[in-house]
Amino acid sequence: MPKICVICTGGTFASVHSPLGYVAEKGVITRLRMFKSLYDQEFSELYGVADDECITPVTPFHKRILWKFHEFEVFLDSSNMNIDD
Repeated sequence: MPKICVICTGGTFASVHSPLGYVAEKGVITRLRMFKSLYDQEFSELYGVADDECITPVTPFHKRILWKFHEFEVFLDSSNMNIDD
């Protein structure tokens, strides 16, 4: 099964709508699991994925993808990053 690691720094993936506009919020994996095209709950539970992982349904290429998410402790939008980050 192909494996993909997503590193969430606090920009697009972490953004949620708020009264102040879009802001970064922890819990990206939980929000992405709401999309059936990204998360096959039954298969993921049978496979025994970790809290920071999910598995897709079978893709048009007859594969599943294991997603592993890593969220930075302190979010930093990539548009605000510099070479030191």
